[in-house]
Formats: sequence, structure tokens, C-alpha cells
Amino acid sequence: MTVQHDELIQKIRDIKGLNDKPSQFVIPIRTSEGIQIGVLRPIDESLSKLPEVVEKLTQWRRMFMQYFLTQFSASEARTATWLEKVVIPSDDRILFLIYDDGSRLVGNFGVCDMKPHEAELDNLIRGEKVSDPMFMYFTEIALLSWLYFGVGVNSVVLHVFSDNVRTINLHSRAGFSERQRFDLSRIQEGEDIRYLVNSTKGEPVDFQYIEMAIDRSHFALSNPWAKSLYSDQWP
Repeated sequence: MTVQHDELIQKIRDIKGLNDKPSQFVIPIRTSEGIQIGVLRPIDESLSKLPEVVEKLTQWRRMFMQYFLTQFSASEARTATWLEKVVIPSDDRILFLIYDDGSRLVGNFGVCDMKPHEAELDNLIRGEKVSDPMFMYFTEIALLSWLYFGVGVNSVVLHVFSDNVRTINLHSRAGFSERQRFDLSRIQEGEDIRYLVNSTKGEPVDFQYIEMAIDRSHFALSNPWAKSLYSDQWP
């Protein structure tokens, strides 16, 4: 199955409830034994206006700001504007909220630059403690399963700082491998910091920007249980 560009935009808009009908879409998070331990729920307009959602996203961004290319003083007003102006209307981006099996909001996980053949994972944060030490691994497998078996992309990429070892290990466990590395430089603009990729501007830093990737066949080989659990989940 390979989705066409117009079909993909329609699917994204449906999932975010932008086509005059509310979305009930969720991705179940399951263990390798098939036990559901949570869900991924896309942020739509109504969720984006919930005080708890805006507060948590802002709090988590502050907690993990050092792992973003752009670093600034996060505020709830800025988060709300980002959701309203960027996340919700975008035709190639979905930001999912992560809930555990007790319906507790524990993190977020994004997909951006979605194309018929490829998508990029971004904005992965676990902001609250969870009981299962493999919870985020199963969360990543659930999202990848939807991209491969529900959307029909052929490959998924992501980018991560080379000093973010825990996240690199998580992605490696899911089957990602390093594709290339880019040098980074740092620019200070008032209180804000920007990291530039392969640029002659700014001050060089001692870590790099890693691009990791996994294609559909390698994902199936690395996580054979996922296909049996998820391949019939979506039409």
C-alpha cells in the first residue's frame, strides 16, 4: 500500500478533525504480548485548547530544551500559539499526546515532513514517570507501525544530538541505524540559542547532529511481533 499525496493530506486532516467531523483516532500502544498499555492521541483543536495540555507541553519543553535545535524561554502563551498556528493547520505534521493505561498524560511524540514515501519522527518526550521501563519503546513501535501499516510509508527518519545517548539507544532498539552525521554550530541571540547544521556561522560545538533511519522491511525484521499485532489495525 502506498498512499498518494492528496490522500495523505486528507488522512492527516481527518486525523486532526479538520474536515468538519470530529476525530476519534487513536493508536493503541501494545506490548509484544499484545497487552494494551496506553494510547497515542493526535492533538486536534479541542485538545490544543485544554489548559492541562498546554501546561504539560510547556513544562516538558522546558525540561528537555537542551535537546532541541532552537532553545528559548518556553511559555504557555508561546506553546498555545505554536499549536494553533503550526501544529493544527499543518498538512504534513501531527503531534500525538501519549497516555498510559490509566489515561494519564505522560508525554508527546510527533511526526513531521510527512510524504507518501517517507516521514520524520520528532518531538519525542516522556515527561512523567511510567511503571513499564519499556513503555517508550512500545510507544515508538506503535507509531512506526501506524506509519508503515496504516499510512504506507516506505521509510522513517529522525534527527538527534549525538550526546543524547538514552534517546539514541531507544531508537536503535526499535531498529533505527545511523545514516549520517552533521556538524553543529551555536548562535546566541539574547536569551535564545540556535544550533545551525553544517554552517560556517556560529561557534562550533563538541557534539553532532545524527540522522537515523529505518525502512519498512528492516522494521518488520527487527520487530516481527509488531506486524502481527498492528498490520490489520487500520484499513
